[in-house]
Amino acid sequence: TIRLSPEARSEELNQAISTIPLDVITPYLTKNRILNSQEYKNLPYIVGINDDHMSAGADNLIYVMGMPEDSNETTYGVYRRGKAYKNPGNKRQILGYEAVYLGEGYIEKQGNPSTVYLEKSKAEILKGHRLIPINNDKMVATNFFPKPSLLQHSARIVGVLTSGIQPGVTMVGDNDVVIINAGLKDGVKIGDVFNIYRKGSMVKDPVLPNRSVKLPDELNGNLMVFRPFNHLSYALIMDAQSTLSVGDIIKSPYLNN
Repeated sequence: TIRLSPEARSEELNQAISTIPLDVITPYLTKNRILNSQEYKNLPYIVGINDDHMSAGADNLIYVMGMPEDSNETTYGVYRRGKAYKNPGNKRQILGYEAVYLGEGYIEKQGNPSTVYLEKSKAEILKGHRLIPINNDKMVATNFFPKPSLLQHSARIVGVLTSGIQPGVTMVGDNDVVIINAGLKDGVKIGDVFNIYRKGSMVKDPVLPNRSVKLPDELNGNLMVFRPFNHLSYALIMDAQSTLSVGDIIKSPYLNN
């Protein structure tokens, strides 16, 4: 097998990134999140729904076990455990689970169970779903300072963030939000910028048919991390030159291709 390498390209690493569309990323700053298995198990959960309904929606009461008695939080989001994101290099290692936002409400009465009034719902809410405090008035970062990532190894796009409502989406473009398999434990920070490469395919040599040639990975855009977790991060696609997909390689602009 022969590997072809592209010629080095010079890029202006410090050029200004186009305006960050806050309307796109704000929901992912306040509601969406990544949890590990133990974090999810430790969350308060729905044990019942008023009038013995099988499911709940807006304007329903739900009954929740495990609400912390000493918490000052009054508004909670309702979540279900979504997709497991695995290490591309070790499929047995789960890096985290997407917590899929389903709706939100406020505590009407503390207890065990506590009574929660659902104000909003965007999907069916069932017994066993978990609650996480959210604060819609909380200040979110509106100023980002994009900078080349210092990560010393490549990573990948491992998922597309669709809040679980459109599972199976794998193709993305500008202003889409993706999940990458690098996070706080890797030294990734808010504002880190990565180059995105489309993985070069393997082709048969038309002259020497017994030989396969690995085509070079091609630069195809960049992304900026805006919310890192331990082993995964949310990132915004910017300047995509063509359609991107789950599995595409990302690298610091400081790393040679």
